[in-house]
Amino acid sequence: MTEPVLQSLAEETQDLAGRVATLEAERRRILREAQQEADTVFAQYQLSQLLASGDSLHDLAEAVLEELTRGTGAAAAALWLAPPAATGLERVATVSVEAGPTPDPPIPDRLPGSAAAVSWCAAHGWYGVALEEQRDLGLADPVPAAVGFLALGAARERPLAPDHARFLSLVRHELAIAFRAAQLRETLDHERAVLGAILEGARDAIVAVDAER
Repeated sequence: MTEPVLQSLAEETQDLAGRVATLEAERRRILREAQQEADTVFAQYQLSQLLASGDSLHDLAEAVLEELTRGTGAAAAALWLAPPAATGLERVATVSVEAGPTPDPPIPDRLPGSAAAVSWCAAHGWYGVALEEQRDLGLADPVPAAVGFLALGAARERPLAPDHARFLSLVRHELAIAFRAAQLRETLDHERAVLGAILEGARDAIVAVDAER
């Protein structure tokens, strides 16, 4: 073969190798994204199973935080909820794995609201999302109601999973509804217990009257 022919073949071979490398890189990217999507779907399923368990508020909160730390690679997680009849956010659960972050000051027991929680996360390198439920009050757009705030802390030597923000954005409304329902169940159980104690200890007759009839 002449020199020009050999040079042309070499160029074609190099071009073909480049296209093969590009296709291989694209194949790996597609497989990686498909695996991430499958992991996200499975994590959502696992989380939905936990939320449907009907556990007490404390047990549910701890189980959810443990699942989130496992799924996102976080070293610690904290959950604050807004009490039904009070203002501000109160911490109801904290989960920390080995070699977790040690924020200074420690994780606060109470925060004035979501804005303060965002500021705390920013100051200590945590990632957090507000938990809100949508309430339809007959307006054009549903009104978001604050339920709580969830925060994740990364280990010093290992950042959070790249898609942790997307995952939390997908599940935060479901979490808000589940935690609010758990709060209401807890309140109802407490009121039933109080009413039961009153009825058991009553010495006089108790008459219940329906004011609407």
